[in-house]
Amino acid sequence: MPYDVTKHVEFNWSVCTSGSPRNRSSQVSAMPYDVFFSYRRHDLKRAQPLLDALDEAGIRVWRDERDIPDQASITEEIRQGIADSSAFLAFYSSTYPLSNPCQQEITTAWLAAAVYQTYQTTLMNLRQLWRM
Repeated sequence: MPYDVTKHVEFNWSVCTSGSPRNRSSQVSAMPYDVFFSYRRHDLKRAQPLLDALDEAGIRVWRDERDIPDQASITEEIRQGIADSSAFLAFYSSTYPLSNPCQQEITTAWLAAAVYQTYQTTLMNLRQLWRM
């Protein structure tokens, strides 16, 4: 039985583009990827059905396929993958918090979202000032 991503993942397509995922092939998103997928390498077998369902739904997923040691730092390539994605999805297993790279990924995504929110708030405030 195929994994039904709609039962487990709520994704706001308006963040990326308008239209449904099946009709997005002719549309261009501002971001190269819809989702950055964070996971521990040893959880890949359990996460694979979700990755397959995201792919089947037409969701462009960035994920690192190399095994990063638990105490290593994330690479610039991973930081760029987070920056190039519209959303962040963590496959948060019971051992996910034990991985330094996973914690760095989730922290990087959270900080990027906080900076983006501050930027949007500042823009909104400036627009209101210009209207006065």
